[in-house]
Amino acid sequence: MSLWAAGLVAVAGAGMMPLAAAQDVPLRALVERFENARTQFDAAALGSTLAPDYEEISPVGDVDCSATSSVTGQRH
Repeated sequence: MSLWAAGLVAVAGAGMMPLAAAQDVPLRALVERFENARTQFDAAALGSTLAPDYEEISPVGDVDCSATSSVTGQRH
C-alpha cells in the first residue's frame, strides 16, 4: 500500500466508530442504567430496567425473584 493510500485510510477512518463498538452502545447504556439503579437503591429504575421475570441469585444461593429485591432486600 502506498503512503498516500495509507494516509487516506487513516483519514477516512478517523472519527468513525467501528461497527462492533457501535453495536455495543445500547448494551453499554443498559448496563450503566442497571448499575446506577442498583448502586443508588432505586427500585423504580430497576423495575423499568429489568425484565419482569428477572431472577438474581445471591452469592449464598438465595433466589431473588423480583426486579426490586436486590434493592429492598426481600427474598422469595
